[in-house]
Parts: sequence; structure tokens; C-alpha cells
Amino acid sequence: MARSFTRRDFLSGGLGVGAAGALHTTLGPLGSRVRHAPTRTPAAGGAAVTAQASKTTRKVDRTLVLCTLFGGNDGLNTVVPYESSAYHQLRGDIAIRGDQVLPLGSVDGLKLGLNPAMPGLKSLWDAKQVAIILGSGYPDPNLSHFQSMEIMQTADPSGDSPSGWLGRWLDATGSDPMRALSVGPQVPQVFAGTRAQASTLADSTSAGSQQLGGDPNFNDSYRKLEHPFKRESTLEAAIAQSGANLLVVGAKAGAVEFSRRGS
Repeated sequence: MARSFTRRDFLSGGLGVGAAGALHTTLGPLGSRVRHAPTRTPAAGGAAVTAQASKTTRKVDRTLVLCTLFGGNDGLNTVVPYESSAYHQLRGDIAIRGDQVLPLGSVDGLKLGLNPAMPGLKSLWDAKQVAIILGSGYPDPNLSHFQSMEIMQTADPSGDSPSGWLGRWLDATGSDPMRALSVGPQVPQVFAGTRAQASTLADSTSAGSQQLGGDPNFNDSYRKLEHPFKRESTLEAAIAQSGANLLVVGAKAGAVEFSRRGS
């Protein structure tokens, strides 16, 4: 069900859309109903560009898929200002020529194009299913990669927040363990709240990777233990509930994996 992917996979586009779509189809929408309408996104230098979006107003079920790339990204060689003389002068041999880019349009007369390795995202742009925000960041950047990651994941320019921006949403929206799923052995800070965090999935395509393994009798006993009992302390109850939640997530994710393999 889950799959591992590299930054190259992401930039080429498409990457986890199939897996995310399978989860959404089988488990149902994880997000709220929103209205899909044209938006305007800020561009570098204070300009704005109208996002490619549907001009119809309709209710649709939405699932947010957040791909966190733990590393640097060359923004100017991702969305390329290919007619800028300053860009070519400063980038030298690594600058991308105009005949190589996947053209997007222009902002304030500056023509932009996607890196030629991104045909998947270009197809989403052409279908009006993606918007591009230029020059995103935070005030007075400190140039520290690690602190910058914390700031972007917590949405707190001070860098002092103990919770992520999606973690705070989890704190405020109930207890359903399917509200947010994190793929991999570590939960990113963005998914950590003060009272709740995202459920985790194994970063694996192996059959049964989301299920308990081992002796069936042990598995049955484990399932019976993973629920809060009367007169347990708050901490004991929280630990048991966490285990129960993971069993729920594993069962539903395993069902998605099974249905995809059987189709």
C-alpha cells in the first residue's frame, strides 16, 4: 500500500498519487468538504498569479497529501525563470535553457517553466489541479537548515513551538486514528500535537506489512490487551488506546493493500 520514493520520484510528478487515491477510495474522505474555486497565490517580489483552478463552485471531498522532502531544493531550477539574464549569469552551467523547460506562463512579464524532469506535475498543472507558490519562506531567515525545517513544520517563525501545524489540528478534531496517516518509521514534527499525533504506516510494499505478524494466538491476545481497562491510570489508558488505534489503522491499510493486489 505504502511505497518509498525519492526526491527524484517526487519531482518527476505523479509519485504517490496512486497509493493516496487507493486509500481515499477504500477508506473514504479524510478531510472536510471544501469549495473549489479560483485562488490567487503570491509570487516573488509581491506579485500575484492566478492559480490554475476550476472556475466552478462545487462541493468536493478532499484529502491533503503532504510530501516532506528532508533536504534542500533548488527552487530556481524547479520553477525556472528561463528568459532571465541574471538567472543564466548566476547559474552558469547548471542553468536550464528555454528549449528544455515545460512552459507554465508568465508573472509580471517573467516567463516561467518547470524543470524538464517534471512532466507529471506539468500534466496536473494543465489539468488545473495544481498551484505553484513562488518565494515561500519566513521573515528574516536564519539560514539554518534544521531550524528552517522546524519553522516550516510548526508554522511558528520563533521556532519555539512544541507542536506542528497539522498536529494542532489533530489536537482539536477528535480521536479518529484515520484523520492523519504518516508513512515511515518516524512521525515528522508537522504531525505532532501536544495531545495527539498522526498514525503511522510502514514504508513498505510487502504483503502484510501493515498487519501483525507471528503466532495467531499471540496476535489474538495482543488485540485483547490493546484497549483501556477500568481503573487504569491516564497514562496506561493512553498507551492502550494508542495500540488499539494502530490495530485499526493496520487493518484498514491492510485491506487497501489486499484490494489493490487483487484488482
